[in-house]
Amino acid sequence: MRRDGLKRQLEVLLLATALAFANPSLVYAWGSATHIYIADAVFPQCADKVNLHYGSVAPDLYGRAPPDRWPTAFQDTHYNYIDLRGCAWSPASRAFVNGWLTHNELWGADRSAHVGKPSGGSGYVIEKAQLLKSLFRGLDPDFAHLVVEAAVDLLVKENQDPGIGNKLIRAAQSRSPQDLYLLASVLVLGGARTDLGTLVWAELAHRAFLIGYGTALALPTPFDRLALAGLFVALAREAYGTEIPLGEMLVALMAADVLCRYDYLPVITQTIEDIKTQM
Repeated sequence: MRRDGLKRQLEVLLLATALAFANPSLVYAWGSATHIYIADAVFPQCADKVNLHYGSVAPDLYGRAPPDRWPTAFQDTHYNYIDLRGCAWSPASRAFVNGWLTHNELWGADRSAHVGKPSGGSGYVIEKAQLLKSLFRGLDPDFAHLVVEAAVDLLVKENQDPGIGNKLIRAAQSRSPQDLYLLASVLVLGGARTDLGTLVWAELAHRAFLIGYGTALALPTPFDRLALAGLFVALAREAYGTEIPLGEMLVALMAADVLCRYDYLPVITQTIEDIKTQM
């Protein structure tokens, strides 16, 4: 990669990160790249990959909504409004709602990350985050969760889909406006869950963060890890009030890699099969 191209990507990363600090509620379940990988596997024949991919990561926009303006944001995006297929009116919106459907925490991808098997218990990401926190005792549990997500995303990029970072960027940059119209028709006009301004702002801030995160992930190794570590240093400062040196952040990311490297793929593969049975 030419030096000016790398510089431009880092500038995009920093700008998108600054735009994304609208709300410090940043804990998701699987990372955004892993959600895209899962959606691709569940809907391999989908022609509109951009909107499929965006739908698979869009439910996490809840983390950008001010709680006082949308207090039920997490429940709405992960439980209450899971299946939006009856609301789709175009090929783009149908691709979007298929991606959205794979994400939920009731039986979708986030269930394996948070809850695990239907019988209950801790999910994969939570278990790994607890192990990571035991190694770094000063690490916030929620922040450890984010580091594990990023480690799995990096492993997916390394071993399953080298282009996953660019897919995330394209999804956030090029999603159809119909995706937002559909969410507005369901969550604002239909369900009255929030107001239009809150939804639009949360979606915009979420897309800004996805672009920054995808830009970091798309960099060649080891620059991807360095960029993500820098991103998490900024997140720790802004969202958790914690100063973590860049070197320590890199070590934590490497430790999460070791914790996940040898067992992440069977869990993701089983997650894909479980989602398919629900379709």
